Amino acid sequence: SNANICSDLNDLHNDIFLQIERLSNDIEKYQASDTIADQVTYTLPSNCRMENIVAVYVSTDTAKTDYEKYEYKGVLDYNNMSGNTYGRYTDTTFWLFQDGEPISTSGFGVLIEYYKRPTQFDSSDLSVIPDLDPDYHDLLKFGIVQAMYEQGAHPNTELADYWQRKFDEKMIRVKNSIQDRYTNAPNISHQILGQM
Repeated sequence: SNANICSDLNDLHNDIFLQIERLSNDIEKYQASDTIADQVTYTLPSNCRMENIVAVYVSTDTAKTDYEKYEYKGVLDYNNMSGNTYGRYTDTTFWLFQDGEPISTSGFGVLIEYYKRPTQFDSSDLSVIPDLDPDYHDLLKFGIVQAMYEQGAHPNTELADYWQRKFDEKMIRVKNSIQDRYTNAPNISHQILGQM
C-alpha cells in the first residue's frame, strides 16, 4: 500500500538525510521561547528530534548577548538533574535546569542547535519532494527497491543484493563528494557564540 511504502521511504529518508547532515555539519539554529521563571519544560522545533540535538544554550542575561552551553543529562528523573543541564522529557519537549533547579528568571534566551528532521512523506500527499539534494535522490530509489526485493512472500536476495550494492556505491560517492567539498573549502572563522 502507499502508506507502507511511505513509511519505509520515511525511515530510509530520515537515515540518509541525517547521515548527510552530519557529514556536512549542516546545523540548524532555533531560538526557542525565552525562559519563564520556574518553568522546567520547553518545546522543541517541529523538525527536531531529541537525539538530533547538537547543543542547547541559555543566555546569561535578558539582553541575550552571551550564551552558556548546557550539558545533556540522559535521565528522565526530575530529581537527578544537576548543574546547567537539559534532558529529554517527551519527543516534543525538553527540561532545562540551572544548578539542579528550574531557571528562576524570565527572559533568558534559549538557543537550540540541531540536525533537522527531513520532511516526511505522506500517502495522502504524494507531491512531497525529498529534502535531500537532488543529486542524492538515487539513494532513495536504490534503497526502496532493495527493500522491496528483500521483503514479501518471495524475496529475491540476488536482486536485493544488487540494489544494496548500488546503494552502497552511491553512498560512498556521496560521502567522498562531501569530504572533498570540505577539504577544498576556504578556511572561514566561526561566529563567536556571544554574537549569534
